[in-house]
Amino acid sequence: MKFNKRILKESDTTPMSGPIVGPEAGLSTLLIDAINGEWDTVNLYNSIAITAREAGFEDIAAVLDEINTEENKHIGQLQEILKTISPNASAIKDGEVEASDMIDDDTSWYSEKSIV
Repeated sequence: MKFNKRILKESDTTPMSGPIVGPEAGLSTLLIDAINGEWDTVNLYNSIAITAREAGFEDIAAVLDEINTEENKHIGQLQEILKTISPNASAIKDGEVEASDMIDDDTSWYSEKSIV
């Protein structure tokens, strides 16, 4: 068996330079990870609540719904923190305004019963 022997040059082992960012960039990344984790948890609890309801355990599903309400509050809290420290905070706000202008205000089609 023949191996390709490549000799490393200094440029191969020198880290590439990139943009210099402040500590808020790392914190923003951690907050985004936390938000994503909360969404995963919400999805899990929703799945468990659906399964509990299908099995006739409405009381268990109600407890999970209550827990899920708190998880959604955590998402909102983390998003608010992210908006205050993110270098992209103004773009986030601009996106909220743009989406609000684009979304139809008629929510009569929406029903609380459609979400578990």
